[in-house]
Amino acid sequence: MYIKDASLLIAAMNRFLAYIQDEDKKVTGIYRDRICFTDSSSLIGREEDFKYECALKGREVLQVKKWEKSWIGTGKIAALATKAIDTAGNLVYPNQKFDFKNRLNPNHANFKPNAEQVLYELYCGDDPEHAFPQAVKAFGAKYDTIAYLFFMKDYERFLPICPGHFDSVFKSMGISFTTSYHCSWENYNDFIAIIDEVKELMNLILPIQGEKA
Repeated sequence: MYIKDASLLIAAMNRFLAYIQDEDKKVTGIYRDRICFTDSSSLIGREEDFKYECALKGREVLQVKKWEKSWIGTGKIAALATKAIDTAGNLVYPNQKFDFKNRLNPNHANFKPNAEQVLYELYCGDDPEHAFPQAVKAFGAKYDTIAYLFFMKDYERFLPICPGHFDSVFKSMGISFTTSYHCSWENYNDFIAIIDEVKELMNLILPIQGEKA
């Protein structure tokens, strides 16, 4: 268990619920007694559900099911990945998107010749623990970028991440955990585990409707 004292989290959730209900009532004139993460007419739906849409669009662009091992080194995988990173929206900082594209561009000084091999193993392989450090070596310890690559691979298992934002939230809830400058497979798994714990508590405490809490 990463959450040692649930009282701070419970207090934060109660404030969160009151804020969402108040904002929704201002916009719709309706007081909602339940939170729905997938209802686009609610504040939380508008602000959060887009993440899954980003991942779905990214998968559509990548067309991983069509990839062949013979594509490695041809630029085909790089071309698709270059387009796919733009589906991230604000889940990946603009400078990180540029850096990712540069590492796939053979005409750029930061080009990584093994980048397509890394992407192929990530999306066509079944060993994410091995693929994660390889992705870090190829694309840098850019947590936003690496996490989004994995989020596109499997948005039910993996999550996007904004290190600075999450670190401050964790601290406010009494959770001693840091993601900034800790871009590793172990840290990423711990991050996902913490979010899962938070989600479990949310489902127990908050009146939630839908499956994406």
